[in-house]
Amino acid sequence: ELHPSIRIPRTYKRFAGLMVQLLHKMKIKASDNGTTLMKVIKNPFSQHLPVGTRVYGMSCKGLLYSPHNLAKQLVPLDPNSSDEGQSQVCFIIGAMAAGHVTT
Repeated sequence: ELHPSIRIPRTYKRFAGLMVQLLHKMKIKASDNGTTLMKVIKNPFSQHLPVGTRVYGMSCKGLLYSPHNLAKQLVPLDPNSSDEGQSQVCFIIGAMAAGHVTT
């Protein structure tokens, strides 16, 4: 869970250090006012998503798609159409150290 005022570090080294701190302490607080900026949420994560969200998990063992072909499958042919059947999409990238993503 992310607070709207969070600023993600620009360098990989600082970002990786922030992620390690998040996984050890389960939350990151601001140094000036103590606001919780990042928090690890409990499973199932799907309860935090809007109803009808399509979830896609990325895996090194999955089918290989180019970003362009994947976007063509997910985005409607007419982006200006107001299709009520369109749902939101959630991509899970590198979220599991072991096992499989389940909703």
